[in-house]
Amino acid sequence: MKYLVRLKPLKPYFFGSENSFSDDDIRKESRYFAKSLLFPQQTTIIGMLRREILRKNNIMTIHKKGEWADVGKKDKEDTPTYKEAVRLAGKGDVFSGNLGIINSISEIFLLNKDEFIFKSEKDRYIKDISKTDIEVSLNGEIRKFINFNIDSKKGIKENFVSTLKSYEFDDIFKNSISVGIKIDTKENGFYQKESFILKDDFEFGFILDLDESIDLSGIVEIGGDNSLFHLKLEEYKEIEYPFIKKEIDRFIILSDTLLDKTIMKYVDFILGDSYLIRTIKRGKNKTKRQKVLKAGSVIYPNDIKKVEELLNDFNLQKIGMNKFKKEIKNV
Repeated sequence: MKYLVRLKPLKPYFFGSENSFSDDDIRKESRYFAKSLLFPQQTTIIGMLRREILRKNNIMTIHKKGEWADVGKKDKEDTPTYKEAVRLAGKGDVFSGNLGIINSISEIFLLNKDEFIFKSEKDRYIKDISKTDIEVSLNGEIRKFINFNIDSKKGIKENFVSTLKSYEFDDIFKNSISVGIKIDTKENGFYQKESFILKDDFEFGFILDLDESIDLSGIVEIGGDNSLFHLKLEEYKEIEYPFIKKEIDRFIILSDTLLDKTIMKYVDFILGDSYLIRTIKRGKNKTKRQKVLKAGSVIYPNDIKKVEELLNDFNLQKIGMNKFKKEIKNV
């Protein structure tokens, strides 16, 4: 069963990342300024859904030190409660592919009533893009030079787009700055946090595919800062993408995307932005920093088939990551 999920912030929201207030293990210092991501991470949405599914089935219990599924301490894997929790919400981290009754979610987008809104592709407002016969060497690999004809004074314009219109940042988002005293590090001090507010009728949205019907509507918490949202399930609607075809082969990135390092052998250029996340291996207490390509980025391939193969990671696409739209100039 597929649903359109609407998420309306009830107050300024904050979605943290690897560059939030946590200690920086590269620069060996604490951060005292943090800026929220504009969109929630796909992994954050999956975590919220798993929690809400367990709550609706009275398996998630609130305790003094937090909340968790009460499955018993001894031989827990043999208890009916544990088995039901695994059946409903899956087992292991969000990259495992074991998500219980969650078949998949789509990329996160914006909604304005019935209008689907996406971050515009990076090259949308670049008029002339052409792959030249000029060869350049990048890390020992030969690439075809791409001429973007960008006016360096104007830079690259970024908007949010639907099939109906284009939006500026200030049409949708409003900044909310707060300050306070940071007391959870070795060096206490003042901090500044930048959150965001969605204006008017704007909401976050995504498509949710479930194995069985369950009403998840209500107030939910999302992110490490416990930002409050009103979640509403609606009848599934087919997504309409507003992207423009160019006279060059390209992949438009629709969601957070983890790239295999070998992909660089098969691309001429990537026009886009990225941020860092930290993934956790359960039971091993090991973490790994990984770079995530942001929605709206564009990949220009020199081997279309290989790039598509590397982007098509089944487990990542189940949680809404590595979603893309392939635009081939002669198709």
